[in-house]
Amino acid sequence: AEAAAGSPERDWLLPDAQALYRTAVEIGWATDGQPGFVYTTDFDGAPITRARMHWVLTEALAAAAALYQVTGMPEYAADHRRWWEFAAAHFIDLDRGSWRAELDADLQPAAGTWHGKPDVYHALQATLVPRLPLAPMFAAALRQR
Repeated sequence: AEAAAGSPERDWLLPDAQALYRTAVEIGWATDGQPGFVYTTDFDGAPITRARMHWVLTEALAAAAALYQVTGMPEYAADHRRWWEFAAAHFIDLDRGSWRAELDADLQPAAGTWHGKPDVYHALQATLVPRLPLAPMFAAALRQR
């Protein structure tokens, strides 16, 4: 069978993507007792950098949306909804606009990595993935619409 993008499908792609997703959620989400994805873990899954970065959450949102689109499994939709609620409560800055780039381990705005607002790319991607087909990629899909 041919994949939507024109390259041959591989039987291992979906199960491996699902396994990677499960592992990322198990060792990354709320692993230190606070909601949100910790930035880094060690090889045993223990948190190293407990900051929460906006782009990690937006990538998780995109992954949940993509896996839901492919599988229709409700747990991906539930994760997607839960993580948008977390974004709305902690990352989306309604006072100054855009997103906060980083939260500390107590979910407070932080600037340990950089000061200022993050790029718009990641937040935009998180909103586009659920609305566009998985292939072709964003630019081509938007052009076709």
